[in-house]
Amino acid sequence: MSDMDEILKWIMANKEWVFSGVGVPIALGLIRYLLKVIESHNHREVVPSKVEHSVENAVAFYSVCAESYDDRNTNYLFETHHKICSEIRSVITEGKMHRILDLGGGTGKVIALSFSDSEKVEWTNYDLSDRMLRVYESHLRDAAMSTVSIRGDISAFEPSKFKSHYDVAILCFVLSSMKSLPDFLKIAEVIVDGGTLIISDGDPIYTLKKGGQFKISMHTQTQVLNLNPHNPVKIIENVCQAGFVLKSSSVINKGIDNINQDYSYILCFQKIIKS
Repeated sequence: MSDMDEILKWIMANKEWVFSGVGVPIALGLIRYLLKVIESHNHREVVPSKVEHSVENAVAFYSVCAESYDDRNTNYLFETHHKICSEIRSVITEGKMHRILDLGGGTGKVIALSFSDSEKVEWTNYDLSDRMLRVYESHLRDAAMSTVSIRGDISAFEPSKFKSHYDVAILCFVLSSMKSLPDFLKIAEVIVDGGTLIISDGDPIYTLKKGGQFKISMHTQTQVLNLNPHNPVKIIENVCQAGFVLKSSSVINKGIDNINQDYSYILCFQKIIKS
């Protein structure tokens, strides 16, 4: 039984004495104490419950967080996105139509939006979450560029779903949400010869130092995805075996003095032109 229940029980048991005059000051003191307890209870900080997701069920995490996903974007993430945008612009020829395939493109905020005024760009978002695709469509509703949404699973990539071949394909902060690396041979099927594949993700060491989890706080719940970071060297090996060559690699670092605190990496590949 709580202190509040005990006090109320005592007052009711002694109500004749309490309200007879002698006990009034005592009763008022107890009532003031009760009001403070109630006020404290009303202002008590609510500790969000934690809901954990494995990478095997990453779609559940991204679906429930879709509308709040971009609230946790950091300067380092923006810096990574801007670097990717620069890499895309470096291969776009003015006046020519370019098709971009954003694998696991999510909400489309930052990267896709950066090209929204480009009438010579067709942007396809291939994502497993319907809710993410809806947010993407709302962000790009007024875009001058052509936009396409395709619901699909990167881990079971189906080239037959695509009617076009793409000049650029992107995997941005996607691989660490997957149990295993995708079939890059199948992804290569939808990229033109000489086309570009850009892969970016959180640095594995940094990710593990941060607990290996991606957290998004939502009202009374914290949604947690237990990440599965992949070794960039292994990624390079797999992509090159699928018919690409590595053009460039770069990192986004968290601070000049802390050289070991890389936040993310960006890998740019070119598909080998068949003779």
